[in-house]
Amino acid sequence: MSQYFAIIFGKNMEQTLRQTIDSLRTQSCVPTDIIVVDDGSTDRTGELLTIFKRSLDHASPPTFHSIRLPESSYDLRRIPLLWNVALEYAERREMAGKFFLVGADDDELSPKYAETLLREMEDDFALVISSGEVSGRAFKSAIGISAPEGGGRIYAYPFFKAHVGRFPTSYGYESWVLYKAHQLGFKAKKIFSEDATINHLRPLGSIHGFREWGLSMACAEYLPLYVLLRAGQNLLLNHKIISWRGTLKMTWDYFKARLHPPRDDWAYKKWRTTDPELVKWIRRNQAKQIIRTLTYPVRFAVKKLLA
Repeated sequence: MSQYFAIIFGKNMEQTLRQTIDSLRTQSCVPTDIIVVDDGSTDRTGELLTIFKRSLDHASPPTFHSIRLPESSYDLRRIPLLWNVALEYAERREMAGKFFLVGADDDELSPKYAETLLREMEDDFALVISSGEVSGRAFKSAIGISAPEGGGRIYAYPFFKAHVGRFPTSYGYESWVLYKAHQLGFKAKKIFSEDATINHLRPLGSIHGFREWGLSMACAEYLPLYVLLRAGQNLLLNHKIISWRGTLKMTWDYFKARLHPPRDDWAYKKWRTTDPELVKWIRRNQAKQIIRTLTYPVRFAVKKLLA
């Protein structure tokens, strides 16, 4: 089984960090290294990091590393900055790993999580991004969306280094990498297996409140009809996972940003300014999905008549 290192990030992590770290330490395929990026916590996170360092100093693997940043206000826009800090740290120390895992401080992974995903990625060279599924949270899709989950994603490091380098410091940083992989002919998918589940120790949206989701779609210049179809899908099929308030908020934020771009928001960057071909590719694929969705009733009726 290939080696990998794990990146964990967060702020004020004392309530959930221990369970997250323990779930990594007890993986059937243990990471070579665990890097925790503490974004200026003001609770007992620092004490916990010291305890973990002492307890893992004689355990191999994993080797434990912590990066403590100066105290700052909570800001979701800083997340890709934290990930990039961890990647730079890993590169300086030449950490072993053909893959790396990124998770938040409240992601508790099932014991065979990494083993299950890595086996799939090793068997399929084109699969460069994968994740398991959040337990008890089965998204239903009517427009072909089944992307890897945010927490617990595993990236193929050679792909990432060659084609991405660093996470974009703009809204939609995770989606940008997913779309880039598909555009280049690689694969990114969610792997459905009882052995690859993520338990979120905090409810979805309890911290971010879906604040950046609508802005991400605006930065990527999603087609308006596609956004409305996604909203309808969530309201009808996924309302137990994403509240109707969350769905309406991200949809409102998307249209508001299109009409009045937030000029004072440093993370609001149109993707076309750095990668116009990717934006064209995304919009073409969304147009195809819209056509497939809107013509489904007709195609279904014709299939029944011909059966």
